Amino acid sequence: MIKSDSTISELEKQLEEKTTLLNQRNKEFAVINSVQEGLAKKMDINAIYELVGEKIREIFNAQVIDIVTYDKKTNLIKDRYAYEKGDRTLVDAREPIGFRKIVIDSEKYFLINKDLDLKSKELNSPVIHGEQPKSVVFVPLITNKEVTGMISLQDMDKENAYSDSDVSLLTTLANSMSLALENAKLFDETSHLLKETEQRNAELAVINSVQEGLASELDIKAIYELVGEKMRNIFNAQVIDIVTYDPKLHLIEDQYSYEKGDRTLIGPREPKGFRKHIIESGKVLVNNDKMEEAMQEYDNVVLIGEVPKSQVYTPMISGGQVKGVISLQNLDQENAFSDSDISLLSTLVNSLTVALENARLFDETNRLLKETEQRTAELAVINSVQEGLASELDIKAIYEMVGEKMRNIFNPQVIDIVTYNAKENLIEDQYAYEKGDRTLIGAREPNGFRKYVIENKKALSLTRTWKQKD
Repeated sequence: MIKSDSTISELEKQLEEKTTLLNQRNKEFAVINSVQEGLAKKMDINAIYELVGEKIREIFNAQVIDIVTYDKKTNLIKDRYAYEKGDRTLVDAREPIGFRKIVIDSEKYFLINKDLDLKSKELNSPVIHGEQPKSVVFVPLITNKEVTGMISLQDMDKENAYSDSDVSLLTTLANSMSLALENAKLFDETSHLLKETEQRNAELAVINSVQEGLASELDIKAIYELVGEKMRNIFNAQVIDIVTYDPKLHLIEDQYSYEKGDRTLIGPREPKGFRKHIIESGKVLVNNDKMEEAMQEYDNVVLIGEVPKSQVYTPMISGGQVKGVISLQNLDQENAFSDSDISLLSTLVNSLTVALENARLFDETNRLLKETEQRTAELAVINSVQEGLASELDIKAIYEMVGEKMRNIFNPQVIDIVTYNAKENLIEDQYAYEKGDRTLIGAREPNGFRKYVIENKKALSLTRTWKQKD
């Protein structure tokens, strides 16, 4: 009977340990899933930190929690998530001091459960924002053996607030989410590069419209038509117009105009109102609200159509002189134009002005277009890998994604990807495609072209007809 009771007690103990471990694992997965959820919804990195922070706050029911990232190159930490009894203030980038510096230098967690006032003075760790806590724990986020940030929990009301199990769980969570957050950061950086590439593509699309008109020997009116239509497609604008300015005659003239289908062009006239201001200042003018006040301020009169709710005017400058003005307008909503819209429009106008003034940009434009297309192709492949990492695919699936992406980019009849094991001097197919045939050849010694590439560590390109020697 004693033995039976002992066995039951041991089983109950094991069950309790397993249950605790399972609960901890579930909490760990909840945080990781927050990161994956953000990636799946294509959230930016700040939104993902928000998801993670809220999930950790929910798990620990913490009064105070913050997540900071650390940039080793600049030696700066930056708040990514902060919560202190409802206060969500984020502190700007700064050098780490005190407790956080200790965590970065030691690469270990840091726990103080009592005498925090004394410890703060000893270790030069003043409160930058909010109240002095009674208990704190800091746990590093480590990626590739380097501290990339940290998570902090703080209790404002009591000492000894954090047990060993709390520290253990927070450490486990930090270890698990470090790689996921790093992948999310890389994905976010790649997305930013892709957006920059898309903006550059839009810019080149307008330039190419001008070059297309020049190459086809179209008259200048037809070139403005091409450019206006291209910009209307890019911005999906309700109203867009392009006017040129002749400084000698002090006259502006519509070259392209579109307002909800109305294509009326107004002839030469003296500039007034908003356009007069643009010509005199040479600067962008944005009115995202209070249009009636703006019209009075600049003494502007609508000649045709409706009064807009939002507008942006950008000067076309060449040789230090304003040569025209491009305007986007929204008739239905205020705050229609974001900073990115204004930035893109300014970039487009700058490029357009130069293109119209100088036809010799043709060769340069083509070169930039090819570079952009190549960069887009590179980013497409990188995104495939990041997508695979974000989806937690195995390496075979990632090779498959990369191979398919490259096949779509180059449209080749044959493409294969092989890996090389230098120790065993073996190559092995990871992806293969030949007119629909997906056969993968197993490990083998390299010979021929692949042997040449491995030995010389250089690309090999064959564009002429050749025969393999017997």
